Amino acid sequence: MWGLYFGIILIIEKLFLIKILNKAQEKISNLEKNNKALGKILSIILSAFSHIYAMFLVLIGWVIFAFEDFSKVGVYLSSMFGLNNVSFVNSEAIYYLQNYFIIIIVGIICSIPLKNIALEIVEKIKKIKAEKTNDTANIATVVNSEEEIKKNQTEKAKRISKWTGIITGVLCVGILIISTASLVNNSFNPFLYFRF
Repeated sequence: MWGLYFGIILIIEKLFLIKILNKAQEKISNLEKNNKALGKILSIILSAFSHIYAMFLVLIGWVIFAFEDFSKVGVYLSSMFGLNNVSFVNSEAIYYLQNYFIIIIVGIICSIPLKNIALEIVEKIKKIKAEKTNDTANIATVVNSEEEIKKNQTEKAKRISKWTGIITGVLCVGILIISTASLVNNSFNPFLYFRF
């Protein structure tokens, strides 16, 4: 049933929604030529909308997947949206937030492209320093030929990938240890797939 649900969503998206989103992006690109700030804001909103509707549909899909009896799905979905006199924040929600607060924070941090953001900030700082000092050597490095820029980026990428590999390995081992400790800590943890 879960596969059928996502299959239908993908068909609808490919037939209709992608065309609408592409037209909207095209209009935003045309608008961006005249007003960069507004175009960028609308582009971010469009990107956020695409992400939010996808996550919303995935969330609904997990509800379908979690129950064996489909009569419970309707009750659960209506409760999710506050239709069964269920408050959005209750003692159970607070309990889960307290127990999984660190995992939520780590998930938010890991979903941000920190490496790309850091590299952009470093490049902007270099450009600003070069412009402020008016040092011809610094300006020359900023305004290099395309080949030299690519060469510098390749060298930086090699250095970064070395450290990225080490950090990724340490993080993976840390996540494995935390996950194992979390599984041991939970006394009742039925594996979802065993129910089907």
